[in-house]
Amino acid sequence: MSEFKQNNYFLSADDKWIIQLSLNILYKRICSEHTDQSNIRSGLFRFFLALQRLPSKTKGISLSIEVGCYQLEINSELFGLNVYTDDGHTTFRLQYFDKSKHCISGYDFLTGNEMEESLRFHLSEVDELMINEKVIHIEDLSVGTEVDSMTINHQEVAIESVGGGYSN
Repeated sequence: MSEFKQNNYFLSADDKWIIQLSLNILYKRICSEHTDQSNIRSGLFRFFLALQRLPSKTKGISLSIEVGCYQLEINSELFGLNVYTDDGHTTFRLQYFDKSKHCISGYDFLTGNEMEESLRFHLSEVDELMINEKVIHIEDLSVGTEVDSMTINHQEVAIESVGGGYSN
């Protein structure tokens, strides 16, 4: 791996499938027939735009999406997926930081194929819930204009800014 950059998460080329699956999950929800409130849709778009920038960090981003027992989160410190029990205990956690990453299931650190199998299972569960659940919760504490812009043919395009926590 090349030099670490403070403005990047520790994502290798081998991890790009995680970003692609996460983008597909969000895309399906955004394009679904669910009647999400506009602030939910804006939060989904913000998360989508931030994922497209990975491994680069998005200045001012602070978002989490909760559906069922799953939480996708992205902020200035980490990008990750958490799985919780009904009483709030963490059963699975994948987190990418500036200079490291870890994947924990229960009390075990997962790597290699074991990590990939477990992560694919959890992302497939998130995918199913995002398609079938009527209610998702988004906490959006993002600030700044970079959160709402993307580059298309070297032109900046902005979407409407919405902040705060909300559910549909």
